[in-house]
Amino acid sequence: MRTLFETAFLLFMLALAVASLILVPALFCNLLASAFVWLAFALYFVFFLSTVERVRKHGRLTPRQRDAQVKSVYGAIAYPLQFLGLGGAHWLAIYDYSHCQSPQWVWSGLGLMLMLAAIAVNRLAVKELGRFWDRLVIQDGHHLVTSGIYRLVRHPIYTSYILLFLGHMILFQSFWATLLLGAVCALWFGIRIRIEEAMLLQQFGEEYERYMRRTKRLVPFVF
Repeated sequence: MRTLFETAFLLFMLALAVASLILVPALFCNLLASAFVWLAFALYFVFFLSTVERVRKHGRLTPRQRDAQVKSVYGAIAYPLQFLGLGGAHWLAIYDYSHCQSPQWVWSGLGLMLMLAAIAVNRLAVKELGRFWDRLVIQDGHHLVTSGIYRLVRHPIYTSYILLFLGHMILFQSFWATLLLGAVCALWFGIRIRIEEAMLLQQFGEEYERYMRRTKRLVPFVF
C-alpha cells in the first residue's frame, strides 16, 4: 500500500512539474485548446516516467546534497540558473507560438520527432545503467557502463534531455527560446560533464581514458 501511495505521489508531482512548464504558460497564452500543447505535455510526461520507474525498481536517488555538481562552487551557481533558464525558455516558447501568425507544420513535425527520439534514447540509456542511474555520485560496486547505447556516446542521458528540450522549442517555433535553451544547456551540461568525467577518471583511471578516446560525448562520431 505504501509503495502504491508513493508511486501515485511521484506521478502527481511529475504531472505538476510538467504542467508548470507547458500547461500553465499555455493557459496564460490562451493555448490550452492547441493539440501541440497536449502532445508536448504527454511526451514530457512519458519521458520523465523513467525517473519514477527507476525509483520504484532501485529505490530513491541519492540526496541532492551529495551530488558532485551541487557540492562544487560553479555547480552551485549554475544550479538555480539552470532552473530559471529552462523554465524561462519553455514559457517563452509557448508565448512566441501564441503570437505566431503562420505556424509551419514542417517545424512542428520536426520538433515532435526530436522529442520521440529523446524518449527512445533516454529509455535505452536508463535500461543500460540500471541502478547506477543516479546523481553525480560513485555507488558501492560501481562499474563503468560502456555497452548498448554507451558504445555510441558517453552521456546519452544528457543527449536525450537536449533532444527533448530542443524538440519542444522547435515544435513551438521559437527562435529566442531556442537561443536561451542553447545558452542554458551549454552552461549546465558543460559544467556537469566536466565534473562527472573528472570523477569517473579518478574512479576508473585508464579504463575511462580509453573509453573517452573511442567514444564521443553527446553526438555519435561528431562531438
